[in-house]
Amino acid sequence: MVGRSVYERCALVSGVLAVVSLMSGCASSPGSELATGSATGLTHIEAAGGRYDLMLSKDRVTVRLPVAGAPSAAWAALPGVYQALGLPGSVLDARARVCGIARHSPAPKRIGGQLLSRFFTCGSGVTGSSADRDQLYLLLLSQVDSTARGTELLTRIDVYAEPRATHGGAVACESNGRLEQLLVDSLEARMIRAGR
Repeated sequence: MVGRSVYERCALVSGVLAVVSLMSGCASSPGSELATGSATGLTHIEAAGGRYDLMLSKDRVTVRLPVAGAPSAAWAALPGVYQALGLPGSVLDARARVCGIARHSPAPKRIGGQLLSRFFTCGSGVTGSSADRDQLYLLLLSQVDSTARGTELLTRIDVYAEPRATHGGAVACESNGRLEQLLVDSLEARMIRAGR
């Protein structure tokens, strides 16, 4: 494990994504009522930059949504979905079918051509939504899962904002569920176009 990039390693417990902020120290806020019910525990990953502790908690931070199509077809399409939406994600664990951004990285100004305020709530001021005004840092993980109900996409989002013009502190943001749904909609559309 030593010497591998943190982008190549992510924590998976019982097939459920449960990764907390690796670098920022900001607490995550639940973005949806959907839950995976991950168990509480502490795990570690070793990377070239050091050792990272990941606290796994039973909160509502991983959203599970159904996907119309086979798991193998969904997994084949998922990296292309990230690219098409302008998300700087990569394959993290091919065997576990996990793709995403494994440590907080600067978010693009738009996702799928839409302003970030469409997806995240970070507060607002006289100049508008903080999600559009401030610099957002995004951790985003998606896992294709096969269950008795069919194919599902698990998505874990953790995002915070830092003011661009001032030295104010970071502010935790919440996902409103639209990005999780956009990932599924884009995935299904890509699978249809590919004839899968």
